[in-house]
Amino acid sequence: MNPTEPAEEIWVFGGSRIDHAGRRVHAWLPSGSDDELWFKARGSYAPGTEYQVRVTRHDGTTTRHGAPVYVGRHSNDTLRVRLDAQHRAAEIRLRLTALERNDKRHAALDAALEPLCGLIRSLPPADRDAVLAYVLRRLSRAW
Repeated sequence: MNPTEPAEEIWVFGGSRIDHAGRRVHAWLPSGSDDELWFKARGSYAPGTEYQVRVTRHDGTTTRHGAPVYVGRHSNDTLRVRLDAQHRAAEIRLRLTALERNDKRHAALDAALEPLCGLIRSLPPADRDAVLAYVLRRLSRAW
């Protein structure tokens, strides 16, 4: 095979995985291999399903070209179940991470302080220091 000419291969889509940086990637298994190749997550594919993929291989690097084309269901049910389970586990971990990031952005203390911050923003600059001093005095009396 000429390394500059793309070749058509049948690959099995392995589903979502999480890379070392915590990002979603897509796993693909070239025909006859159990080694997953990870690519940037693009498109929507069914885990355990075969696709025709255009690839070039050169110096140990595999490059995909264009969008994979659906071929059909992979014949090995055991492999399909394993890939689907790994895909679902990765999707759940990614979703939980997203929910946690969202919770960090919406901290309860920040939400409690927001009305006070809005009030202070609405005041003339000269009055802001006086209100801030009042708030600090009230908070220091709380303990």
